[in-house]
Amino acid sequence: MSIIRATSFLKILSIASFPVLLAGCFRRGDEVLPDNSPVSSLVSGTWILEKVVTPTKVLTGSQIGYSEKLVVSSVNGYVADQIYRDDTLFATNFRAGNIKPTQSAKLKTVLMHYRDGRKRFFKVTIVLREPTILQASQYLHELGGQADSIKYYYSQNWW
Repeated sequence: MSIIRATSFLKILSIASFPVLLAGCFRRGDEVLPDNSPVSSLVSGTWILEKVVTPTKVLTGSQIGYSEKLVVSSVNGYVADQIYRDDTLFATNFRAGNIKPTQSAKLKTVLMHYRDGRKRFFKVTIVLREPTILQASQYLHELGGQADSIKYYYSQNWW
């Protein structure tokens, strides 16, 4: 009799907890956010520049004038953004290890701080069966200025 009760209890528990587990993985619009991962971890990896949006125009492909790859990884033990333009290392920007990023799991946004005092804003969009999109600002000394109006859109395929 107790085995039947235990089995019934486990079935009820698994049925009751399934929506909670599902809600932890899926968001409105089929967006996915990894459980217990800081949002800043979503920015890691290799990203390909697809589009540049300025207040007056949108540039894509050859209109940009160069190909760009953003690689966010460890360089000599420190997290860095390495930018390659036309397959040549263009810039390396090291993250400030003493300042934690400002991040929002709900909005999937991150404000990164760099050693030279600049900041860069990122927004990650993850949709099932589509490339992940990373929207990034320029590297900025101050947020909200003229340079803050230029946005870079990178893509990353996980599938």
